[in-house]
Amino acid sequence: MAYINILVVIAMIFTCDYLPAQDCDKLESEGRFSSKDEDSLDLVKKELLFDAYRNLITQKMNCMGLDSKMFWDKFDLDFEKSFEATAESLKKTTDASQSDNQDEYEKKLRMKRLVSKREFGSLDRLIDSYSILKMSRSTQYPNSRFINITGKIDSAAVRDLYYKYTDSNQKRMIEQMLVSTQVKLTDLTWSELGVKSDTDFSDSLKDSWMKWLSANWGRFFKGVYVVNDTSVSDLEKMKTTTGNDSSSVSLSILKSMTKNTQEQVVSGGKENIKVSNNAVWINFFIGIKKLQDNRMLNKKEFEYSGYYIIKDLMSGEIVGHYDFPIEKKQYFMDEISGFASSVASYTYNLPLGNLGVESKKISSLISEENKIILELQNISSVKDILSFNEELVNKGARFQLRPTLESYVGDKGQILLSYQGATEDLKKFLSGLKNNRIGTSKLITFVDDDNPYVLKLITTSEEDSGETKSR
Repeated sequence: MAYINILVVIAMIFTCDYLPAQDCDKLESEGRFSSKDEDSLDLVKKELLFDAYRNLITQKMNCMGLDSKMFWDKFDLDFEKSFEATAESLKKTTDASQSDNQDEYEKKLRMKRLVSKREFGSLDRLIDSYSILKMSRSTQYPNSRFINITGKIDSAAVRDLYYKYTDSNQKRMIEQMLVSTQVKLTDLTWSELGVKSDTDFSDSLKDSWMKWLSANWGRFFKGVYVVNDTSVSDLEKMKTTTGNDSSSVSLSILKSMTKNTQEQVVSGGKENIKVSNNAVWINFFIGIKKLQDNRMLNKKEFEYSGYYIIKDLMSGEIVGHYDFPIEKKQYFMDEISGFASSVASYTYNLPLGNLGVESKKISSLISEENKIILELQNISSVKDILSFNEELVNKGARFQLRPTLESYVGDKGQILLSYQGATEDLKKFLSGLKNNRIGTSKLITFVDDDNPYVLKLITTSEEDSGETKSR
């Protein structure tokens, strides 16, 4: 097999270590079960092992960089949906109008639920082996039972199960694109621009940028929303708070463009919306400074500066930032019919040249696939490449890596690596692979530590006490 293919899963934005400190090959866990007096010892043991298995699988997923909480949320929801028919069937065959029948129904329902949940998903097939360390019960509450086990988990089976229940082929559709604009004047007044107030000027900019974002990035978002200036401070507070629950923030919206059954619906006027956690915010800051006002020549000269910041509210990360180059612009007033419109048009175009580039970063947020070429040097056989690819897949699950062997000549191999997420994050991940062991006697290093795309394997001497030696 020349390459490893895995199903892709939505990059979930969660915090995890690339290289877990715990021993992920042999794990230890505890299982708990609150029994009833009528429960047999065999039932108690099965339920304790089932709970311990779940805890082992959770640890293994965390080791692999997978989002175990998301998995169990979806897994348990699917079970509840599948069990509805069983519960309904039992209810139809049981007359629960009598109290005795009601008790009997509850007992049967509990037993069917326990058995069905143990069988759902066949979790036991993920366990390669296990050993029971001890079984115990609470002295204060005798029906509280406990078991401690050690076990080994099948990594490939865990991946397959994870991808099955996390809708791995589904792409993220961002709920909201929030747009805010701040304009600062220096040595200049709004009346000199031919407008009554800052909102007259900035609102036209916001409207134009909203339309540009909807036209060019509309495939990424369900709606683009222009944020009232008074609401920017609420978003600013979230700026440094990764993981903040943005859904508790309510914003005043001036205008929006939303998708409604394939049609764009434009709404105006002021309204309030709850900020979705699944949102991206872009904030434009514009500085306009008057350099010259020559009344004799009827000429004005302005200096433009500013920046924009793009933040993913789901992860709390800044995904884009651009400082506009400082530009100077002269206006001969005799030649201009609409001075305010000319200034607004020039300001509107300042970020557009770079915004086109940012679309790649936005696309990475919705799990569109990126590709790079890795070079692996000092390999002995294709087995080294396959072992390296397996290490990539196991440790880089959050990027949904798919390594494919492109070429293998001499002691060098080229690997086409498909991934999801930001390239800078992937680069950091690759750098973290240094000194990771593959196989029994080889370590991953780099030809140049500043370039993690060119990697080199070195062999270690098993007789040598921890020192590495180049082959």
